[in-house]
Amino acid sequence: MGCCRPHLRPDLGEGLEGRGGADALPPRRGVEGRGIGEGKRWRLQSCKLKLQSAFPLSAKISDGHRMRAYTKRKVVWPWWALALLEFLSLGQQYFIVIDDMREELWCDTEHAFPADDGVSSRIVVTTNIQSIANACSTAEGYVYKMGKLNTEYSKGSEQLRKKCDGLPLALICVGQFLLSEGTVTGPTCSDVCSNLGHHLENKSNSNALARMQRVLTRSYTCLSGDAAKACLLYLGMFPGNHSIRRKRLLRRWLAEGLVKRQPHPRLGDSAVESFKMLMDQNIVQPVDVSNNEGVKTCQLPGMMLEFIMHRSISEGFITIFRGEDEMLLLPDQYAVRCLSVQCRSTAAANIGLERNDLSLLRSLTVSGEVCQDFLDFKEYKLLQVLDLEECDGLMDGHLDGICKLLLLKYLSIGGAVTTLPKMIGRLKFLETFDVRRTKVEVVIMPAEVLVLPKLVHLFGKFELSGSVSNKIQQIIKSGKSNLQILSGFVAGSNHGFVQLMCHMKNLRKVKIWCKSATKRNKSISLSSAIQKFIENGNDPNDARSLSVDFSECSEDILQISPRGDCNLRSLKLYGELQKIPKFFASLLALRELYLSSTTIRGDVLTALSELRYLVYLKLIAENLEDFMIKYGAFQSLQRLCFVIQRLTLPGIQEGALPQLVSLQLIYENLANVCLINIGGIKRLKEVMLDSKMNVESKEYWEGAAKKHPNRPKVLCI
Repeated sequence: MGCCRPHLRPDLGEGLEGRGGADALPPRRGVEGRGIGEGKRWRLQSCKLKLQSAFPLSAKISDGHRMRAYTKRKVVWPWWALALLEFLSLGQQYFIVIDDMREELWCDTEHAFPADDGVSSRIVVTTNIQSIANACSTAEGYVYKMGKLNTEYSKGSEQLRKKCDGLPLALICVGQFLLSEGTVTGPTCSDVCSNLGHHLENKSNSNALARMQRVLTRSYTCLSGDAAKACLLYLGMFPGNHSIRRKRLLRRWLAEGLVKRQPHPRLGDSAVESFKMLMDQNIVQPVDVSNNEGVKTCQLPGMMLEFIMHRSISEGFITIFRGEDEMLLLPDQYAVRCLSVQCRSTAAANIGLERNDLSLLRSLTVSGEVCQDFLDFKEYKLLQVLDLEECDGLMDGHLDGICKLLLLKYLSIGGAVTTLPKMIGRLKFLETFDVRRTKVEVVIMPAEVLVLPKLVHLFGKFELSGSVSNKIQQIIKSGKSNLQILSGFVAGSNHGFVQLMCHMKNLRKVKIWCKSATKRNKSISLSSAIQKFIENGNDPNDARSLSVDFSECSEDILQISPRGDCNLRSLKLYGELQKIPKFFASLLALRELYLSSTTIRGDVLTALSELRYLVYLKLIAENLEDFMIKYGAFQSLQRLCFVIQRLTLPGIQEGALPQLVSLQLIYENLANVCLINIGGIKRLKEVMLDSKMNVESKEYWEGAAKKHPNRPKVLCI
């Protein structure tokens, strides 16, 4: 996040000219998010003259976060707070900025401000903590997140510009530091860029980076608990400008032992809480957001990454290898336990390997091209986490060595791997196995993987290598499989997955690709397996998810009749859907629905509107038939997404979609979409449009958003 640019919020001064009348606005609370890119002063230059004319008197309190003190008997308010209370009691118009609020004091503060009696006033709170921003806002208020500066504001060294990541405070501090170093040249910039983490983590003689150091140090030290700090230090092993999948990160934290594991083997709450804390403090920033407003991918800002990476290395927490010129070594007293290899060529990867003892290595992450000798895993006998999903040189022949790493808990592979060996059944401690980043579409897998005693998460597009032995069938039928996520398998000529799926009682997420080779009798078995999976989810705390791609076969596999209500929370269907399956009537707990088809018929959309508890709906089609979303339909829907190729969107009646907060329209040509009247969607907060849309379309939607009472954000994705 960056500082408030002059053009960012020009509407803060609107309605301040008069007291009452047609132009008067009620008091509004705006909350600005602040991060490591924000300077101490918040500039509102675009409405400066208007504010000066409306408020001839002004005052500044520098220690605004110390709003009160306590004695044993009563609260002691400072003199300026008493003067402010006296001023407010006169019913005067006011524009108040509370800067850098660090504690949740708003519940005690808001009652000091009088109710609006025709006086147009503003209250603005700045903070870098998301939960405080949410607490300070109301249904009539706004939470604005500071954006980064455009590249036009941050010209200069390309390397340093990327490190500063468009954050104003970072650009200012680094610029001042360069000037303090003397003549600014290319080599100087390169040297500062290479050693930026060292300068940020250590106290330097120069005051140029002092402000940046204070902000970064406070962000780290203010984290409560050692677990959250360890999780943050762990992020230092990922490259800059690198998006990290949230769930991948959480599972690695668990496998590394950085957070406490819950009794149930599913994804632990402690990992989720640590991630939420980093997000709430605006230390970790979202890159891509999922349908339920959760974070799918994230990254550290450039300056924070430099600070954390250097601190983590200096404490012996991680080691990073980037080749001969950029090899980051530890002091001699530290053994290498957590290693990240980030190479661009096989030559660079081979340099310096013999200088380090890797026998105590617990965690290894490899990205880029590495020499074949480095992928000889016989030296890493204590390895527990192995992440090779971005390793370009990985082949089937390397898997035999991986199968000898008997302590592995987390394994992610990519490269050109096509077939998994039976020896992988030796990994008795493996909990997460991910092959989604391989270059082949389908990975051939032995059935031995399914009976690994600790395996909980299995990701990829798998097809069994042969028939399933009686021994493996007996193990799974006896209920000994702990597999919770099977995402996913191909239901084709080999029917082994379908037979075994019926007996996996712990499954809660399944993804299936149906192939044309599926014969009628096997289609019936697949339908039966799907029905059992839906019926088994009777525990209200056991949220189940199902994804079925039937684009190469008939939709008849969905014609099932489960007994009773089903606890299916998420459903994704890909294929030609002519009518709604009968089992939809049993999906009372359904919260998320994805439909992808060439044409989505009007009667299908009408049937969907009866899903009273649906929260998210995504429709992907070349064409949507005419449809009107009527008053009373989709009572609980909060997020609605259309991905279409032809300009056919449904109409929305006044008062429909009472809970909708996000509308996504992914289509390039949205210039004349007047049939969607967003003014009637009372709770709307954001409109997301295709990034390829033309300028006229964008201006149309921005104008429509400005007329909306909530002034929703218009974003391009």
